[in-house]
Order: sequence, then structure tokens, then C-alpha cells
Amino acid sequence: MSAETVTLGRMAALATRFPERGRTLLGFLLLAVLFALVVIIGKLVERSAPGLLFLIQIAMAMLGVLMFSLIILVQWRRVVDFAFRLGRLPGRMPGMWRVFLLPYPRRDVDVMIERGRLAELLTLPVVLIISLGLLLAVILPHESKAKESAMTEMRTTIQATQADLARDYLQQPFQSPYPAFAFTLAIRKDWLWFEKEGQPDRPNGKLQKLAAYGDRRDQSLIEVYALALEREIAPEDWLEQWVITNQYQVLGHRSIPSTAGRNADVLAKKMVAGRPVLYRLRTFKNGKFLYLLHSFSDEAHYPQVEEAFLVAAQTFRLTQAPQQAYAEPLQDLPLNKVFQLGFKAPTSWTAQPDNSVGADSQSWIVSNGQGAERLGILNIYAAPRDSFASAQAAGDQVAGGMRGLGADITKNPLRTVESDIPGVSLSVSSLETSINGKPATFRQTVVGTAKGWAVFSLLSPAPHPDSYLIGPINRRAYDIAFGSFLSALAPK
Repeated sequence: MSAETVTLGRMAALATRFPERGRTLLGFLLLAVLFALVVIIGKLVERSAPGLLFLIQIAMAMLGVLMFSLIILVQWRRVVDFAFRLGRLPGRMPGMWRVFLLPYPRRDVDVMIERGRLAELLTLPVVLIISLGLLLAVILPHESKAKESAMTEMRTTIQATQADLARDYLQQPFQSPYPAFAFTLAIRKDWLWFEKEGQPDRPNGKLQKLAAYGDRRDQSLIEVYALALEREIAPEDWLEQWVITNQYQVLGHRSIPSTAGRNADVLAKKMVAGRPVLYRLRTFKNGKFLYLLHSFSDEAHYPQVEEAFLVAAQTFRLTQAPQQAYAEPLQDLPLNKVFQLGFKAPTSWTAQPDNSVGADSQSWIVSNGQGAERLGILNIYAAPRDSFASAQAAGDQVAGGMRGLGADITKNPLRTVESDIPGVSLSVSSLETSINGKPATFRQTVVGTAKGWAVFSLLSPAPHPDSYLIGPINRRAYDIAFGSFLSALAPK
């Protein structure tokens, strides 16, 4: 039977897929062109479709292995040809070669030798071994991965002493004709202020770069941004939407309480021009201005500059703007039937008494917008202590009323949280739900005292992405309402 008509085993048949002599260079060039195209596509979709990057990296790895296998094939062909010229083949097969040929039946080896394709048989096991090694290196935990994880752990405290700070850092004032844009922060003495960046003279309703500082090698940068707010909002909630919109991968996060609204400290990652970059994002707020320290460096260099990022955030101060907590005025609303106290809400929200409750109780409906344009509902309900046996019963009473507004709330499990005020209990819930079929969130805080219950409930649309910051605006009004009530309860 002719060698050309013999049916080969699976491994040998796979080896015949390698290009024959005379076509190897063309095959290599075609793979190189495909590799270049995949790299170009990766750069194009890096920002618009980061979810495709993993698939693109897999394609690049596969093409790279195929190109490398052709290089191995060419080398094997040279060695095999030399052995034939010396007369050592096919009779005296070297011992190591026999190891590479173990996956093949003897008949397949003889047929491939007759076809002049012994090099292909020797190449395939080498390529499979290398591919398996690369796969194991990726999926198995090892020391280098442990080091990488340690590199991206989120530090929150400065390690430098006061003497270190005095020696290595300089307090850098930034002057501005617009008072809210003037600030100071500590920067390393060997870093530069990039004078041509930022320096706006008035707000424009967008996130504006005020200033930028960086090292002399242009590897690391600290940018200071400001945003004029139209509505009261917590910086933490604003940043959550901003990182989603700008396609950051959040690696670490902490919430920082503030009378002006919860701030955020975030460690994030993003691919920039094909390389991984780590970001440290820190928010501040004063009155109607939100500030963002946007610090970043290449991932490999980040541990060396993280201290500088933390020092900048800790020393950031406004120098000309008076301290203010809120971006808009607040209104005082009474809860005087049970508590002889009240709560606050932004004046942009419309407050109406709810007269459907009993004579000994009190309820307010506070709305973000009116009618069909209503984008959020706050209900504040107060009742005497003996009206409900538990916080859960009080919360369920209000949740049932929210169902009448189209909210899909079947269960509202409250959990008890620690209260810093003697004689006051706190129970909270947070649910993902829907309003007339559209995504929404329901939040509730039940305050219990010897006098009675105060139930603060928020029903808010939850679009994704939330380009108009509907959720953050509603959440901030909710925080202000029950936060101001708790402050009034606290002993003076």
C-alpha cells in the first residue's frame, strides 16, 4: 500500500496540518499579519468594549503559539535533514527523538518518514508540551501571582513620619481667581507642577481639571478636578456612577463619612494603550462643589508612588471657599405629634402631608418632581410606640403603602444595626425591586424610641447606567432626612 493512501492516527493526522516545505514561510507571514490585525483591533476596542479584551488576548496567545510552532518546525527540519545526510536515519533514531515519537504508532512514524515529514511528528509534541505549560502557568496559583495580589492591595494609611513628610514633601498652594478652585496639597519635592494643564477661571457645569502634578519620568500623575453640582449628592454615589461610565475596574473601596455627604476612596484599574494602569480616586465636597483627586501610575510602578497619592489626599484643603455642607438649601419639616422634632429635606423636593394616617400619627410624602415627572419618593412616617409590636411591623406598614405606588415589594427583611444614641434602635433594609416593571431600589430605616417609631422609606428608579444621577440624588435626600432626625434625637 502506498504511503500516501495510508490512514494515519489522530496525532499523526494532526501533525500533517503543519504547512509543507515551500509553504512554511507563507504560513508564518499570514499568521504575523493576523497577529498584527488582532493587536490593532485590541487597541481600537480597548475603551469602547473592554469586555472583548480577554477574547482578543486569547486570540493573540493562540496566534503566537502557532507562529512559534512554525519556527520549531523549521529547526526540526534542518536537524532531520542533517541526520539523513549523515546516514543515521531512518535506522538509528536518537533516544530523545524516540521520546517525542512515543504518542505515535510505529506504522505512522514509518509512513511519515516515507513522506518526508518526520519533522512534523517531532514538532507537535513539543508544541503541545509548551502550550500545556503556559496553560498551567495561567490557571495555577504561584508566587508571582501572590506578589501581584499584594501589589494591588489597597493601603489607607500613610507610613511616612512627620520628619519624612517635612523632608520629602512640599505644601503646594494652587491659586485661582475663582475662590472654590483654590486649594493646597502636599506634593513630593522632586515632582513637577504641569502649569499648562487645567487652571479654569470659572465653572462650566462639567468635571474640570484644576491642576496636575507628576514625576519627572511622566510615569505617575496626580490630577485635581472640580465639578459644580446642581443638586445635593453624596460624592461616593457620584463616583460609583462615574467609574461605571468611564469603564474602570474597581479593586478596592472604602466609604468615608462626612457632613457634606459620604466620600469615597477607590483603588481601580484600567487598560491604557495596552498596559495596565492603577488609579487612586478620592473625593471631597464643599457646598455645591465636588472635588476628585485622580491619581494614577503604571501597575508595576504603583507601589513606589502610592504613598505620594495618600499624602496628597490627606493634605488636600480648600483655601478660599468657606466651609459649607450642602449644595442646595434645606427645608425643615416637623414630626411633632410623636417626637416634637423634625427632619430636613432639600428644597428642590416637594413636601406634602399625608392625611391618610391616624390622628395620633404623622406622615410626609416628599417627592423629587411631580406627577409623571416624579423621579423619587420619600415617605417619613411617625407613630406612637404601642402602634406596632416591632420595627419590622412598622416597616411593613409603609412598604405596603409603597406597593400601592406600583412597587414590587413582596418581602422587606429588616436587620438591626448599631446605634450611637442611647435609647434609640435602628433597623434598615435595602432591596432591588421594580416600579411598574422598571428597575428600582427600596431603602428603609426604622428608628425606635420609647416614644414611638419613625420610618424613613425611599422608592427610587434605578436605571443602568444612571447618566442623570437619579439614584444618587434620591439617596442623598434620604440620607439627609433620617440623618437630620437622628441628629435631633441625639442628646445635646
